[in-house]
Parts: sequence; structure tokens; C-alpha cells
Amino acid sequence: MKVRSLSTKQVNLIKRFEIFSNNISVVHRCIKQLKSEVMKRYSLTGSQGIYLAYLILYKDGLTGSQLAEIVGADKAEVSRAFKVLYDRGYICYPDFHGTKRYNTPAMITDEAREMMVPVIDEICRLIDEISLTNIDEEHRTIMYRALRTTAGNIKKCIDEKCEEEKNSTNG
Repeated sequence: MKVRSLSTKQVNLIKRFEIFSNNISVVHRCIKQLKSEVMKRYSLTGSQGIYLAYLILYKDGLTGSQLAEIVGADKAEVSRAFKVLYDRGYICYPDFHGTKRYNTPAMITDEAREMMVPVIDEICRLIDEISLTNIDEEHRTIMYRALRTTAGNIKKCIDEKCEEEKNSTNG
């Protein structure tokens, strides 16, 4: 059996994808590690700290689903984090009047808000150090636009593949 060789274009695209995906993976791992390092001083995970930081921004609170959508997290993971944060007194549900808090906005407590002040200071310092070093505003804007577009393109591709698969199984 004769094996067909790859075209130059295919090889170049594979190499380009490899460079892109490896860099994204490194960035993701490093950000995750930085969040964990900052939050372990407070016996919280990096994700729990980010959720609290977002709740500071939304004075009317957020449901777990809303927060999951904003940060691109799994709803179940946010739900588990909310349970921990609630049990520790870092979030509350002032409008809760039922048996399930699922669709009730969570709000950050004053205790958690106070705890988050030095965390936010450190996060801002790290963001300045990471994103302002050797990248001017024009290039940063281009990079963010390219990442946003790439993320949208990947999501669209996944959605289309899932739809095709669903149609082929149903039809």
C-alpha cells in the first residue's frame, strides 16, 4: 500500500497549528499556576478566587450559570465552587427564598470583599507585569482581537461538527 505524502501547505499548517496550540497551552498552564499561587494563601483554588473577583464587579450578583458563561467555565465546576464559597461565608444569596439556589444570584460577602483587596492588588500587579512588558497597546489590542476571533472560529467549528454528528446519527 502506497502512503500519500503531505503537501508543503499541509506540513506548514500542521507546524503553525502546533506552535499556536503549544503556546496557548503554556499560557493556560502558567496563568492557572499563578492563580493557584496567589489563592493558596487563602486556602482557595485559583478558580474560586477568580469567581470572587468577578462577583466584586457585579453588585447585583451572578447566578452560577451567568458566571460560567462569563468566564468560560463548566457550570458544574462553578456550582461546586459556589458551595465551597458559601460554606466558608464568602458568598451569600440575599434573594434566596426557596429550596434550590440554582437560579439565585450569589453576592460576595463583606468579609470576602475585604479579603480580596490584597488579592486584586496582586492580580493587577501581575497583569501589569505580564501584559505590559514588551507589548505596546496596539499589538496587545491586535493579539486580543486575534485570540477572540480564533476562539470564536474554534467554537463555530466544534458546533458545526457536533451538529453534523447529531444529524448523521439521527438521519
